[in-house]
Amino acid sequence: MSTTGITTEVHQSVVREFVLSVEQVHRLRKMADSRDMSESRVVEKALELLFGMDDSLDLDLDRETLYRLSEPSLLRIWDNDSDAVYDNWRDIYGLPEG
Repeated sequence: MSTTGITTEVHQSVVREFVLSVEQVHRLRKMADSRDMSESRVVEKALELLFGMDDSLDLDLDRETLYRLSEPSLLRIWDNDSDAVYDNWRDIYGLPEG
């Protein structure tokens, strides 16, 4: 009997329990609902992103470090022609410098 060309994947799951703040629970639920997926799947995808980062990444990063890490992505989003009109917001709203 030959099973050539047939592959079987076995997915294993482990149930873990974590303590979240009420705000985190609400945000997780909102995120899951808006993406039409389970809260577990949202957490799974977030962990995939976290685990995909460099292993040398210190999990005790402060807010400033996170801002520095996100800056290149934000610049790609914000540094574009359609947003350039807002670069001169003082002129648009008639506000003086300072």
